[in-house]
Amino acid sequence: MKRTTRFSKITSFFAICAGITSACICVLLISGEYHSARSKFEIHSQQVQGWEACRQANPSYYEASEQAVGSSLESLAESQSNFWVQMPKLQLVGFLALGGLGSAALGYLSTWAVVLLGRSGIRGFLIYREFRRLHGCPN
Repeated sequence: MKRTTRFSKITSFFAICAGITSACICVLLISGEYHSARSKFEIHSQQVQGWEACRQANPSYYEASEQAVGSSLESLAESQSNFWVQMPKLQLVGFLALGGLGSAALGYLSTWAVVLLGRSGIRGFLIYREFRRLHGCPN
C-alpha cells in the first residue's frame, strides 16, 4: 500500500508539473501570435501615416509612388482584418485563461494516461514472461 501511495504521489507531482508547463507554453504561444499580429498592424499603420505625411509634403513624389502606396494600404487592410487584431482585450484575457486551463488539464491527464498505460504494459509483459517461464518455454 505504501509503495502504491508513493508512486501515486510521484506521478501526481509530475502530472502537475506537466500541466503547469503546458499551460505556460500555451499562454506564451497565444500571446506571441497576438503580439506578432499587433506588431505587423502597427508597422503597416506607420507606413500609411508616413505616406500621408509624404502626400502633404511632396505630392509629386507621392503620385510617382502610387504602387507602393497601394501596397501599403492593402497590407494595412489585411492586417486590420486579422483575427488577433480585431479581438478586444477582455476577450483575449478570456482566451488566454481558457487556453491555459485547458492545456493544464490536458497536460495533467496525458501524464497520468502515459504512466498508467506504461504501467499496465509492463505488468502485461511480466505476466507474459512468467507464463512462458512456468510452461517451460525457452527465452
